[in-house]
Amino acid sequence: MDSSPDVARRNILQYAYLTAIILLVFLLPLGAHYFLAPIPAGWTILIALALLAFLGGMLDAYLFRFTWSFSLIFGAAFWLSAALFYPHGSWIYGVIYVLLALVGGKVCDRSSASE
Repeated sequence: MDSSPDVARRNILQYAYLTAIILLVFLLPLGAHYFLAPIPAGWTILIALALLAFLGGMLDAYLFRFTWSFSLIFGAAFWLSAALFYPHGSWIYGVIYVLLALVGGKVCDRSSASE
């Protein structure tokens, strides 16, 4: 384990994309329901958030390193979004999105590739 002080610190770019992804979790349902009919909007949101979780996990692992923090933050943001925008019972998708973000992070993890 590297004990240098900057290992656990994110730079401004890493916070910026994390913030952008969290904002997309909240803005995607609003945009989809505004521009699409109800049924395609629901499917669009499900698929887009799944891709966002997976690709966001990959990006986080590539730019920073693989951690559980991105996956849990993404899941928490989705659960807050689900409480605001989605019908009851849709919180369960948050579990799937957390798992997808974890898998995406593991796929692009640079630290395990060098071992």
